[in-house]
Amino acid sequence: MIQITSPNPNVELHLPNGKTLSAPRGTRVGDFLALVQADFPAPIVAAIINNQIHELTYPIEIESNCQPVSMESADGARIYRRSLVFLLE
Repeated sequence: MIQITSPNPNVELHLPNGKTLSAPRGTRVGDFLALVQADFPAPIVAAIINNQIHELTYPIEIESNCQPVSMESADGARIYRRSLVFLLE
């Protein structure tokens, strides 16, 4: 049965391992991923949200699929190196 409901103040973030995280709309992806950092052998430096790469400060406004990017991956290592270059310049 279809019903009209009020908007949900929370948003869900779906991870590849089947976990689903829920938090208020506008929560930064880094805050979501801090809860699962222990599941990764290297620090998470970015995230692929709905097939687009974003920094950890990106706010989640809609239900999304998320693939964390850790320093262990080639993309993660490249992001980390590039960040260091900006800091050292």
